[in-house]
Amino acid sequence: MSLFNKIIDIQKLIMAWKNVYKKRPKEGVDHITCDQFNQDFKQYVKELHLELKEHRYECMPVKTIPLFKGEKVRYIGLYCMRDKVIQNSLAMELSKLCEPYLSECCC
Repeated sequence: MSLFNKIIDIQKLIMAWKNVYKKRPKEGVDHITCDQFNQDFKQYVKELHLELKEHRYECMPVKTIPLFKGEKVRYIGLYCMRDKVIQNSLAMELSKLCEPYLSECCC
């Protein structure tokens, strides 16, 4: 199975969603909250899988919000839930590939 097929596997995407949901992130530009996504996550995952499989997937713009710390401003990016699911699925597969090559002192 190719790396791409491993990343877009429905079971992998469901597992990725569960990892994302544990962190309870804020919504992105699509304004879909963690709880809203979770109510119908199986449908969202099916749609994601199909879009990825057919090479139609396009990530959403990143919502940036300012964080003020004293006189300094730092901007953070908030991705929409569907992008976070794909990022998490990708991270899981890449860590499987890279982990054997990392020394124990890197962890």
